[in-house]
Amino acid sequence: MNIGTRPWFGAATGLLLAATWTGAAAASSYEEEIEGDEHPHIVRLVRDLYVVPKDAGLDTRIAEVDLAFVEQMGRHHKGAVDMAEVYLADPRGRNPVLRQLAQGIIANQEFEIGVLQDVRDKVGAGPRRVAGFGDSTVVVLDRGTDGLEHAWRFRKAPPPSTADIWLTPEFTVSDFDVQFVRPMMDHHKAALRMARDYNTDPFASNLILRRMNNDIVVDQRYEIGFIDEVLSRYPGDPEEVPDAPRMMEIMHESMGDMMHGSGSRMEMPPH
Repeated sequence: MNIGTRPWFGAATGLLLAATWTGAAAASSYEEEIEGDEHPHIVRLVRDLYVVPKDAGLDTRIAEVDLAFVEQMGRHHKGAVDMAEVYLADPRGRNPVLRQLAQGIIANQEFEIGVLQDVRDKVGAGPRRVAGFGDSTVVVLDRGTDGLEHAWRFRKAPPPSTADIWLTPEFTVSDFDVQFVRPMMDHHKAALRMARDYNTDPFASNLILRRMNNDIVVDQRYEIGFIDEVLSRYPGDPEEVPDAPRMMEIMHESMGDMMHGSGSRMEMPPH
């Protein structure tokens, strides 16, 4: 139930209203948590403030859509990390450019898994009432932490490029290389679908997740294009290379119902 579009400023100190009201009578706010000494930066708790009728609770779908996405994307990212680790650990995984790709996938997606876990912990704690006036109540729902890359000293690992291929002497693509990058391409396409589905869900309003999804769209579309370039250099038809059982096992574990048989190929989601 919406009760208007007027903003509400909380009495708690340290809160800065960072968004205007939406149709759900909500606003986002930030609360400073950490400030560095040598290189000042701020890590902020992101929370949403909702005005609801006094005898009503917050619509459960607001938290449920976050928690469902976090579980699904976290499991999905773990699958990408596992596939990259399998490639790096196998003596056949010798291609230096693809090793750089795998190492970047591990570094970047493990960071995002950590962000997803932080969101799960914050949202999973549930909403709480902080104030009341007249027939209305102000409810707060923590959504995640902005700036964890600073707190965790994380720097995004850059993916390889076509220039890396050109600069690699005698660059060749083996059957095992195909068995790694082909399912990884499908895996990335599934991540794009999940990101798009969350960002178009009317109940999906978490600013941390929306920003992560924007990064996923940019980064994984780029890597899909790069993998296309790698596959084009295979001396034969990459579709004729049989699937690697372990890679496909990880795919099924991480994607579940999104898989439709070990030989399936996923289409790119629309822009």
